[in-house]
Amino acid sequence: MKYDETTKELVILRLKTVPSNISFSIGDLGNFTRDELIREVKEETSVGEAAVKMELTVIQKMPLLAKKIAKRDETE
Repeated sequence: MKYDETTKELVILRLKTVPSNISFSIGDLGNFTRDELIREVKEETSVGEAAVKMELTVIQKMPLLAKKIAKRDETE
């Protein structure tokens, strides 16, 4: 599945916020640096597509994660 330019740019912007010395493991596809993932997203490779899916999942789950953190903070 190809993603639109806005989605790709959102993922690239999020990846740019990660320190450059952090690496990502993407299943059977291997380990990648932040800059390698950015290149893969731009080139629309299978690795780039996996990175986009991963980031979109994180974005979609953020509200649930925020609720869990808020509940945890209330009990501390």
